[in-house]
Amino acid sequence: MRWREVAYPLGPQDRTTLLCSPGFDVAVWDTWPTLAAGGTLVVPPAEVRTSPSDLAAWLADEQITGDVPAHAAGRGGTRRAVAAPHRTQADW
Repeated sequence: MRWREVAYPLGPQDRTTLLCSPGFDVAVWDTWPTLAAGGTLVVPPAEVRTSPSDLAAWLADEQITGDVPAHAAGRGGTRRAVAAPHRTQADW
């Protein structure tokens, strides 16, 4: 988890998401870094998680500032690109 803190720093101003089931073991990656940093963890409705267009709109509406899903951690963080399309991967 330490490398994640360095690679994807979070703070109290951040709003992140929990897209996977909380019973999934890697949900720890979505949950604890945000809470430990004092940020806000936002859980989307089930129907939003299954629709890419609804998810993109929801991320913008909820003002998600940063997050890296466990499955995309090694690929630059797809949610960040959706949540803030005006920023490039180099910004993260």
